[in-house]
Amino acid sequence: MNTSREKLSFIITTHFTNHFNYFNLCNPGSDNTTIPNMWNKIMININFKNLKNTLQSFNEIEAAYIFGSAARREPVVNDLDLLILGSSNANLNNLYFYLVQKIEHDHKIPEDQIDILFFDIHLADPFVLDKAVNTGVLLCNKNERLLTDRIEELSSFFIENEPLLNEAIRLKREQREVFCGIRQPKD
Repeated sequence: MNTSREKLSFIITTHFTNHFNYFNLCNPGSDNTTIPNMWNKIMININFKNLKNTLQSFNEIEAAYIFGSAARREPVVNDLDLLILGSSNANLNNLYFYLVQKIEHDHKIPEDQIDILFFDIHLADPFVLDKAVNTGVLLCNKNERLLTDRIEELSSFFIENEPLLNEAIRLKREQREVFCGIRQPKD
């Protein structure tokens, strides 16, 4: 930034429910109406073999999936999404901290581009867990029985709560229709 005008203009990027909201906060009275490039995240390269070795080096990790754009091997990958099944005695807060630090150091991926989700139906959105398991790539599995139990628990959740989930989906669709003023096709 060379000028005071550039110093006063900045971009705040926020992430809310998987959508980006952008705010252009400009110098009051400025005629600057253009929005600079807001995609300031660095594209990342992921070596699956090295990442697998990193994950396996943690005794507290029983299984791990990579999901999202990295798992789909899209041409542009801006973050690393991991689903981690921690051991029953793992301190998930400590595991999160040390895992992020290890990945950042060993794989040169910025901390703010590492998203870790723990496989716990009580802590995470079941729909996100389901998507991670069904579209992700299993990188390591040290405890097949525990992983199977968690997947069965997730499946049971959807079976037991199907009427409520269908109603929630219907209400969400109606809210979207009202908010956007459009009609969505029914599933």
